[in-house]
Amino acid sequence: MTKTDAELTSQLRDRADANTFAGYLGIETLEAREGFVRLRLPVRDELLNGHGTVHGGVLASLVDNAVGAALSTLPAVSEDGGSVVTTDLNISYVNPGRGGAIFAEGQILEPGKNISFGEAELRDEDGELVAKGRATFRMLRSKD
Repeated sequence: MTKTDAELTSQLRDRADANTFAGYLGIETLEAREGFVRLRLPVRDELLNGHGTVHGGVLASLVDNAVGAALSTLPAVSEDGGSVVTTDLNISYVNPGRGGAIFAEGQILEPGKNISFGEAELRDEDGELVAKGRATFRMLRSKD
């Protein structure tokens, strides 16, 4: 049975609660539907680099979380008890991350039985592109 968008959003929030690193960063799930998520990262001093902008490692983690969360909305993961692990991630930094929050939209480009590909765009509160990344994930079944 396919889950509703509200059920997927609730499920992702539950998964995020169990992810202590995402919790430390403060990543919030705003929206989810099959193959897509929208996340929010409130910017705070602990996430800034020496230039006063969001650290690149934090942005890369946000890309990783956005694509992984989008993948987790697919039935193969959300309904079959599987999980996903990152096998490759790349990111292009476009503009400094500033302001009160960074928003990530993650989507799956190519779902696969064992390997899946996705991308995420990160934007600031004004809608300016901060970074764009792609990630590859391995699907793990509950028997793995």
